[in-house]
Amino acid sequence: MVRLSTPRLRRLLDRVDGGTEPLVDRAPHLRYSIDEPAPGSTVQGKIWVRGWAAWDDRPVLAVAVHLEGRLVGWASTGIDDRPDVAEALGCDPLRRAGWSVDADLGSQPIAQPSLLVVTVWPDVASGPVALDPVPVVFGPAVEVPPDGVAGEEIHAHFDRPGGDELIGLEAVRLEGWIYHDRHLVASVDVIANGRHAGRARLGLARPDLGGPGRLAHVPLSGFEHVLDLALFPVDERVVRVQLVARVSGGHPVVAASRVFRRATGGEDARELTPVGPGTSGHRVRRPGPGTSDPFDLVVFTHDLGYGGGQLWLSELLAQAGAGRAFPCTVVSPSDGPLRGEFEAAGMTVRITQPYPVDSLASYEGRVDEISLLVASGGHTVALVNTLLVALGADVTRRLGIPTVWAIHESMSATTYWSHALGSLAIPSGIRRRFEETLRDTSALVFEAEATCVLYASLAGPGRSVVIPYGIDTAAVQAFADSNPRDRARGRLGISSDRKVALVMGTTEPRKAQTRLAQAFARVAADHPDWDLVFVGDTGTPYADALKSFVSESGLGERVRTVPVVPDIYPWYRAADLLVSASDIESLPRSVLEAMCFGIPVAATSIFGLPELISDGETGFLFEPGDLDALTGAFRRAFSTPPEQMATIGAAARRLILDAYDSAGYATDIISLLERMRRDPGMLPSEHLSYRRRPVTSR
Repeated sequence: MVRLSTPRLRRLLDRVDGGTEPLVDRAPHLRYSIDEPAPGSTVQGKIWVRGWAAWDDRPVLAVAVHLEGRLVGWASTGIDDRPDVAEALGCDPLRRAGWSVDADLGSQPIAQPSLLVVTVWPDVASGPVALDPVPVVFGPAVEVPPDGVAGEEIHAHFDRPGGDELIGLEAVRLEGWIYHDRHLVASVDVIANGRHAGRARLGLARPDLGGPGRLAHVPLSGFEHVLDLALFPVDERVVRVQLVARVSGGHPVVAASRVFRRATGGEDARELTPVGPGTSGHRVRRPGPGTSDPFDLVVFTHDLGYGGGQLWLSELLAQAGAGRAFPCTVVSPSDGPLRGEFEAAGMTVRITQPYPVDSLASYEGRVDEISLLVASGGHTVALVNTLLVALGADVTRRLGIPTVWAIHESMSATTYWSHALGSLAIPSGIRRRFEETLRDTSALVFEAEATCVLYASLAGPGRSVVIPYGIDTAAVQAFADSNPRDRARGRLGISSDRKVALVMGTTEPRKAQTRLAQAFARVAADHPDWDLVFVGDTGTPYADALKSFVSESGLGERVRTVPVVPDIYPWYRAADLLVSASDIESLPRSVLEAMCFGIPVAATSIFGLPELISDGETGFLFEPGDLDALTGAFRRAFSTPPEQMATIGAAARRLILDAYDSAGYATDIISLLERMRRDPGMLPSEHLSYRRRPVTSR
């Protein structure tokens, strides 16, 4: 193919600007696609117009873009590689059929809507051919800095998805790395087709980028972000993602950009037969004539290890007397230490195979298998713990068993699967079952109003309630009374003259432990009496990367990492501050426990945390995903006078004692289940009298 020089291309364009009418009879020679912008989309002062065009079995020669008859950009083909076109049309030369134009729309007023017209030239001798016009709306520009400003010092790369990889329809996981030659990257905003799409999670392990001469922060330069494609119209098939990075004290720069193409569809669920409540082929075993159904609870949970959601369930069942006050069976696809505790309390535990999410047929087979197990058990009420066991809620709704589904995860339904299962593509049929289950489940219980709002459009009317959960405040008080602070510190090897900032929770990327270590490194020299302790080392590559950074940064004597331990109360008793930097949390158990011990908390202002913490009164709040904000939170807390810290801690403790005791939470959940057992048609939003604490419903 001949690549046009700018003068030759300009001469072709002059023929259009001079009044030559474009050809209109283009079939059967011309094949093309305008991938971006989508019809009806909003465009700003500058726009990227992208597509491909072929005349018979060769790329067209040149492309021009007009807006309302005014030339706004031009290009020749061959610059954008399009292997997808070559494969789809079975013609390898059409790899060179791609084109892209950075069109400058100017600032003068433009008619609404406007018509964007792409014109192509088959060859030098042929006349121009106008493609179908694209209607667009001219809107205000989004503030995005230019590429390459302050440039070579910031390095970034997309690993996934690849340039030729089709992304899904609902969500896509973006992964890669980004770092500055000399400084830490404070934040990375994700801009997609001109829309702000959240902040990337930073500080992930990238040992492949380490080595001699590299600074300690480079092996922690990984990033990830789950992009919610619900932000875009379904016909907007091309997504241009820009990473806008900011280094402390510097201006934002576009560090990397990439274009992804959305898939046109997968497994088609349009003909999938809906499955409603009570439609299971299995029937729950009932007592004989003249006998009422007993309160017999089946519980679905995702795991029996030590984690926030699992400990929430353990405490709720213990407070309710499950296994002794009433029969209870716990079903989980993963075993763990809580199994022994449940069985010792008189509960039955059944370990199943992991729930399939790779095919609808496998999913339906497992639903049938678990339905038989549950039906034969004669259970009359159900509790489902976390979104990860949505299959359990699907089983109980099909069996017609009144169910409370406790949803802890603060993420939209469209991004949930990517967060939970990485880049695995979930068949649309399983997604449809997930949506049906959310709509039909008897009661969806959320611990934060902000999380409830995420599911408002998917939940059945009147089926969602917000009940802030609690902890065993009496157990905290008993431990504090019998374990003086000095004794707890002595047992943990903490000197009486040291102040401790505690990070409690399993070491995982969403909890941002590596970023906490980086922020502490910035302030450590100014506050030599403070140490940082991480409790929850899981031995994962991310946990190992945290320890490597601590060692290479020279913080070894000031920062301590501790494995996951069953007895966490001594650490709260010894601490002076709890820090939570998570980017996804509803209402962290660790925050409630620390506040109950009277420890001030510094936490990200996400989901349920602003509903719990009043900044400066019962704790400190800071913006998530921003290293500068996290560093500022450390400085603020470390500089607060001891008497003011004590006042904040006391206020936090009073709040937990007054409104967040797990005995009341267990009563709330069990009474809701009991009411639904007696009156299956009852809506949770109508049953408000059982609540003994201030909560909301919708």
